[in-house]
Amino acid sequence: MKTFSKQERLSSVKDIETLFKKGKSLFVFPLKVIFISSKTQQHTKEKEIISSPRLLISVSKRNFKRAVDRNRIKRQIREGYRLQKSEFDLSHIDTFAFVCVAKEHLDSAFLHKRIKRLLQMLEKEK
Repeated sequence: MKTFSKQERLSSVKDIETLFKKGKSLFVFPLKVIFISSKTQQHTKEKEIISSPRLLISVSKRNFKRAVDRNRIKRQIREGYRLQKSEFDLSHIDTFAFVCVAKEHLDSAFLHKRIKRLLQMLEKEK
């Protein structure tokens, strides 16, 4: 199903801190992905079982001063992930984040290709 529901978004401050402290990373310009696999994640409290991993998208204010520019890139990344997530088995990933490191605007088609490449790399990280 090609949706991106609220349950798939990573919003807990504690989980975000854990992700950036303990997560592994992969890089394909212009995106860096930081992830925690289900095996390494310790659940201290019972959480809802979600079939797909939780995602955070980050665009640096240093590289894109205007909020409209940051929001546009986040929308492009979110759409690329939404359209392609069903093609990959990411059940072994608990949480992950896409961090955009580009300093200029990018074409959606280019971003979607890079997202696909990162999802392929994530799928192999079992």
